[in-house]
Amino acid sequence: MNGNSPITYFGWLLLHKLGEINQAEKYFQILLNTLTNDHQDIPSIYNGIGSVYSQRNQLDLALENYRIALKIRQERNDSRLAVSYHNIGNILLLINLKKITPNDYQTIAQCLTRIGRLCRKYGKFNEALQFLHDALISYRQDLLTDPIDIAIVIENLALCYRKINKTIEALSFFNESLLIYRTKYGIDHEIVKSIEANIIQLNVEQTTELIENNITKEEHIIISIDSNSLPSLIEPISIPQSNDNEIENQTKPSVKRSKCSNCILL
Repeated sequence: MNGNSPITYFGWLLLHKLGEINQAEKYFQILLNTLTNDHQDIPSIYNGIGSVYSQRNQLDLALENYRIALKIRQERNDSRLAVSYHNIGNILLLINLKKITPNDYQTIAQCLTRIGRLCRKYGKFNEALQFLHDALISYRQDLLTDPIDIAIVIENLALCYRKINKTIEALSFFNESLLIYRTKYGIDHEIVKSIEANIIQLNVEQTTELIENNITKEEHIIISIDSNSLPSLIEPISIPQSNDNEIENQTKPSVKRSKCSNCILL
């Protein structure tokens, strides 16, 4: 359930899967007003309300609710402290982005990259892809961008695509980052070796998957043969036809007659 309890999971579905922001807010508020303050799901509810405000781009209110969730989790020594830190970090970065001038592509790209890497670390791969693609666009707007910064973003894109089983996209970005790393560091650098290992492993996985799919397809073809069609697969044997006279002649013994009409020689 994505780390949520059954109580809060419905709100998470409303917000993140169905896009029903207003309904999600109402649901979380009902839970907040219904459950006791010491209920185990209270931090998650504040977290959900924070996510609602984040979706509306009301970052200050989102930050306020995320901080309430963090405070409760700190008091309880909750195991999900990292989630609260992650959410607060994302909001702070987004708030800082608003203070940056549009021409400061380097700073924007750095912030987006950090958010993307945080999302990837916590398994939010679709969100990570969005931030990383935006970071890549920002870096490429600035001609003075260090190629290594671009390579890092591209490598993280590849890692995200690999996690969601999009092998073609992952291989494409791995190869693009490898080209930059090789140019900058040479062929013997550990980062180059790491990227090459990822590419090799992905190629092996892709080849294995193709082989398994072909085997499965062949098995399906064999199993799905209709038993009624089996006789048609057997080549008929042709038997030469003979007329009745020929059969009669073949079955009767040959008779040789002597000059004597009363004697028959067999």
